[in-house]
Amino acid sequence: MEKEAAKQAKRAARALKSQAIQARKLLHKAGVQARKEERARKKTIATLLKTNQPIPEHLLEPIQDPEAEAEMEIEMEAEDSSQESGSESSDSVQFFGLDRI
Repeated sequence: MEKEAAKQAKRAARALKSQAIQARKLLHKAGVQARKEERARKKTIATLLKTNQPIPEHLLEPIQDPEAEAEMEIEMEAEDSSQESGSESSDSVQFFGLDRI
């Protein structure tokens, strides 16, 4: 019985890890696409400025990188949780996102 429960727990953990990896990959792909679009937007704006043409409104708004936004949210949550615990000393070094390397 205990072996089956351990197998079930391992299977569930593996499934969760797989889902997290899959979500991270999708987020990375979305980030790559957003960065491509932002480079193209900047290039278009530079071309329009060189030719003294007006810049359309939709090009004035930068394209946000969902991958960078997600990383910032994770870091902010980690900072909030470490501040709430209060158990860490002020001279400690914190490393965020190293598990993604």
